[in-house]
Amino acid sequence: MIVALKQVDRDYQNQIYVLPGINEDFSPENITESKEFFVEVGQKNDILILL
Repeated sequence: MIVALKQVDRDYQNQIYVLPGINEDFSPENITESKEFFVEVGQKNDILILL
């Protein structure tokens, strides 16, 4: 799994931030613990991509 943040501005220009090395520390429990974050992303109509 790779964790990355993709930001798109009002002119539809994007930037992708990748967090290298996070795979070693990222677990399913982190998803459970971050439930509020995922709910907030959905409420703002933002997009979160997990690869």
